[in-house]
Amino acid sequence: MMRRGAVLGAVVALTVAACGSADPAPAPAADPGRVLADAVTVDAMMGHLQRLHDIAAAHGGSRADGTPGYDASVDYVATVLRDNGFDVELADFERVVLAAPGRPTLTVAGRALPVDQASLLTPTPREGLQARTQRPRRAAGCTTADYGDATVRGALAVVDDTGCSLVEKQNVASDEGAVGLLVVSEGGVPGLFTPGYYQQLKAPVAVIGRDVDAQLRRTSSPVRLVLDAKAGTVRSRNVLAQTKTGDVHRVVVAGAHLDSAPDSPGINADGSGVAAVLATAAALGASPGVTNAVRFAFWGAGEAGGEGAAKYVAGLAQIFRGFSLVVVCR
Repeated sequence: MMRRGAVLGAVVALTVAACGSADPAPAPAADPGRVLADAVTVDAMMGHLQRLHDIAAAHGGSRADGTPGYDASVDYVATVLRDNGFDVELADFERVVLAAPGRPTLTVAGRALPVDQASLLTPTPREGLQARTQRPRRAAGCTTADYGDATVRGALAVVDDTGCSLVEKQNVASDEGAVGLLVVSEGGVPGLFTPGYYQQLKAPVAVIGRDVDAQLRRTSSPVRLVLDAKAGTVRSRNVLAQTKTGDVHRVVVAGAHLDSAPDSPGINADGSGVAAVLATAAALGASPGVTNAVRFAFWGAGEAGGEGAAKYVAGLAQIFRGFSLVVVCR
């Protein structure tokens, strides 16, 4: 009994000694996402906001797209990215702007009624278009079948805002021989105005309200459509930078629009988003240990329909079948 107790005691003592001499268990690896989040500090973001404020103050209170304040914002963001090791791409693009509003009208029974010109790139002749109006058998006018036996050759086709995009409606009407298109809409219909639609229209197109449509329905006489708003162009730039590490075929994108609204003081649209994305880029660095590449994007013309982002993504459509965009908003 004594020998058994002694052996058991020795085993226990040996076990305790072994446990006492073992190396301590390694601490769990830090969550890289949490490490990055902790590195993106309020002070860092406030520093960028202050610089954006200073840029706006130095340029008439504006950082709107197409202004010197926006150009200075581009320079600032590009400098911060380069200082943190990134290669920076400044991607130029052009957008269409209203140069002269004109007086777009549809004259019905001698009365000139205001209409909206769908595209500044497709005005009517100076004297306007005088033609009868014709509706398809099905009001959407999205297919040749919608027109049935309705003859629109030489006429202004009148359709509603359902079923397909403005471009599709115009294409079908033009194929049927219409000289122009009137779309009855009160706005807010998803899918009617697709990105870049105004560049795809090839014939005069006007958007009319139901009140104007009611006047049209009371007459069978020809009407006159005048679309005389004139277009201009503004050159802008997107700022792009990507990590030098990570899978370039699986890219995570974080972006914010860099321009402010024309009537904004200059930082509240979208200063917070810019500051957050820029601080994140600086904290992450150009060569982090990441699985996927990370691309930082600062879009131009965000307050002009998001054109900078739309043009960029459109340019990638033939390369990427799937594109995940994370936008940091104000």
